[in-house]
Amino acid sequence: MKKVYIELVFLDNFLMDFIILFFAARLSEKRVKFSRVSMGAGIGALYSVLALAFPPLGGFAFKCIALAVMCLPMGARPAKRYFLRCGLALLCSFLFGGCILFAMLALDAPLHAAYLGLPILRYLLLGLAAGIVLLELLLRTPHPKQGTDYLIHAEFSGAAVNLRGFLDTGNLLQSPGGLSVIIVARSAAGSALLEQIERHALPSFPCRTASGESSLPGFLPDKLIITAKGKSYAAKAYLALADTSLPEGYTALLGPNLKLFPL
Repeated sequence: MKKVYIELVFLDNFLMDFIILFFAARLSEKRVKFSRVSMGAGIGALYSVLALAFPPLGGFAFKCIALAVMCLPMGARPAKRYFLRCGLALLCSFLFGGCILFAMLALDAPLHAAYLGLPILRYLLLGLAAGIVLLELLLRTPHPKQGTDYLIHAEFSGAAVNLRGFLDTGNLLQSPGGLSVIIVARSAAGSALLEQIERHALPSFPCRTASGESSLPGFLPDKLIITAKGKSYAAKAYLALADTSLPEGYTALLGPNLKLFPL
């Protein structure tokens, strides 16, 4: 008789329920809260373990009740959205179950053992769950937008500078490590900051200007806070000094690849 490891049953069902609840939440609302989705997936995984120990719990009615309980951590109000989420989760579970059944038939795995008879599915589930988490986090990371004013506060070796900038889609400068580069008008840097820059051995960024090839001295701030529309963001980017003229009132050019992390 083949051994069934409870921890693997829990893991497999947790991954599958996490994916199902994620897509149900994504289809029913704008933002997915991973902590709540994980709680719901944990409830579903626990139910699967109990259903394995007590087969009568595996009936369709019990599965529907378990699905409704799984959706509770994501919110029961308003009721309309809760029932919509339950319906979407049920639909996703049928679609997902169909995909697993197709994989089992295609790979000639024993159907009586479900996905436990095909361990590779565990790795596929793990990869899919990790992929959607990374993609969701990437999509959540905001970038500078056109038509928005940004207030930039940077500190370096005790010197601070406050700038006002906007998005320049042509500023594609990046450090060797892939960090975005904010171009700063040298005249706005201030004597204290310029003194610190001269004191340290700092990198330079080659760029092309109207007068030809140029090299801009840059530095990585100890602290970089960017504010827009009343919201503050932390950022990690180099600041490069340039002898350039900007529209009146502006002293910095942000790049489209700059990542902003809400504070």
